[in-house]
Amino acid sequence: MKRMDMAIRVAVRGALGLALWLAGPGAEAWAAAGGPARGREALLVKFRGSALVEDVQRASADMGAHRARAYTLVPGLERWEVGAGQANGVLRQLLARADVEYAEPDFLVQTAAVIPNDPAFVNQWGLFSSTDADINGPEAWDVSVGDPAVVVAIIDTGVQWNHPDLAANIFVNAIELNGSPGIDDDGNGYVDDIHGWDFYAGDSDPMDESGHGTHVAGIVGAAGNNGMGVAGTQWRARILPLRFIGPNGGYVSDAIEAVEYAVAMGARISNNSWGSSSYSSALESAISKAGGKGHLFVAAAGNSGLDADKSPFYPACYPLDSIVSVAAVGQTLLRASFSNYGAQSVDLGAPGVSIYSTLRGSTYGSMSGTSMASPHVAGVAALVLATMPDASVATIRDRLFATVRPLASLQGVTVTGGMVDAAAAVAGIGGTAPATPGNLAAVTVTSASVSLAWTDNAQNESGFHLERSGDGAPFSTIATLGANTTGWTDSGVAAGQTYYYRVCAFNSFGESDYSNVATAVTPRTEPVPVAPGAPGNLAAKALAGKKIALTWTLGSGETTHLVLSRATKSDFKQSVLITLAPATSYTDSGLVAGKVYYYRLQAFNGTSASPYSNSASAKAIR
Repeated sequence: MKRMDMAIRVAVRGALGLALWLAGPGAEAWAAAGGPARGREALLVKFRGSALVEDVQRASADMGAHRARAYTLVPGLERWEVGAGQANGVLRQLLARADVEYAEPDFLVQTAAVIPNDPAFVNQWGLFSSTDADINGPEAWDVSVGDPAVVVAIIDTGVQWNHPDLAANIFVNAIELNGSPGIDDDGNGYVDDIHGWDFYAGDSDPMDESGHGTHVAGIVGAAGNNGMGVAGTQWRARILPLRFIGPNGGYVSDAIEAVEYAVAMGARISNNSWGSSSYSSALESAISKAGGKGHLFVAAAGNSGLDADKSPFYPACYPLDSIVSVAAVGQTLLRASFSNYGAQSVDLGAPGVSIYSTLRGSTYGSMSGTSMASPHVAGVAALVLATMPDASVATIRDRLFATVRPLASLQGVTVTGGMVDAAAAVAGIGGTAPATPGNLAAVTVTSASVSLAWTDNAQNESGFHLERSGDGAPFSTIATLGANTTGWTDSGVAAGQTYYYRVCAFNSFGESDYSNVATAVTPRTEPVPVAPGAPGNLAAKALAGKKIALTWTLGSGETTHLVLSRATKSDFKQSVLITLAPATSYTDSGLVAGKVYYYRLQAFNGTSASPYSNSASAKAIR
């Protein structure tokens, strides 16, 4: 199973060195192994070898700590228990002592995945759910919980940067913080921009006035495992608040300035849960330039429930490789009815229905929308960057795409057909590209299709790119196929053409070399003649001079010639056959006066013949 049952996700403490420390006075203070008493917190402190027993005893008494265990495997290592809420203070005192080598919280070790102690984490189904309708947050946190060196810009309505669950992760411009008030200490054109900038109001306080940006920021990076509120998709990256949207919206010019500022301040990622149906060349250009400088622009796909391929929503739909466009998915893993979609313009999905996160006023609550889906992806991108600090925009984007969790509800309506998967995105960082496929061959070739087969030589591929060339054109990808695929049929060929094929395997670490090139020549096909329709409305009229005038209409299809049957009996058993051009009239002459003549027609076009026409008759006269 992908997950262990929650009941067995228990915290286990190190069982090394179970012997009690019996040296010196105070041995009776040591308790049996186990967790701290109710309402108490635990620390691990390592005293230097020069520390005196009486000094250690005095320190624990002065700090109100209970020395719960000493370990023999690591001499000098002890486990101390303190009252609830006192751990941080005691930790600071211990770290200030010369006889302490190190001190730290008694971290929990999980048997399967990191489950944070944030009390409202149980409400965050998008990160962890009993039905597995989530992006595998705990499994991802086994690998990384984020890196403060990564900066994620929240370009939105602002952020309540002093929210208790966000404050620890808010970006701090140290030069301005330690500079002179009213002075542009770092020379970036913005005065006192300690925590970002408000482009809407034109000041240095990007405080959220609506709640939208604060909710988004919490999804990206609320401080995790801090014993309060919620956990972000990642827990450590710095959140850069950039406000450009006010009560009545925001201007594109301010959005452009926000993007420019984000890049200048080192934000490698931005979340953009906003947009409209209006296209802006200037905004597209700004995002493109930002991408060229290593900035990944994550954007909400929009909430109109429309096909964005036909009704674009910007900026998500600008055709830029540095943009990741995100649709919303609900707890049933279906695309949310309000979410835009698009096989070419919307890249992947993420949780976006009833998402619980931080709110303005230091509170918490739920919101729905692609605005909530987008920051899940921005948070996962930050996890990827934390584990791959030198990754390019293309590498981060490709890793997000290559590791999606396929969903039936997103197949054919998004580029990847899946939902972001945090655990898969950070799994196996530092791996290798897959081995090269071999033995590519065209096994069945018809005038309308080419069936191909190859050998899968890799164990770690995410899928395959199949490419085709024809008429001297360069190779281009005609299909991206899943892992373990060893064949595919190309139905996009024409008769009488020569085609060349090659295939490579890929995963999040790169692509293999190309396989051998396979050649296929599709056979030519001759058109199958279509039988002409039967002539109709045949009529016969006697004329003086022993002649009979015949008229008719031609049937459907091509007629190369007609054959007129003439007989003196209506059964046509003995007929005279007269070959005619494809006309609509003929005069039969040289007949015997007083005799009745019977006629019928048949149309031909090479090898095909029509049914007979109706019969017509007339008596020849002098």
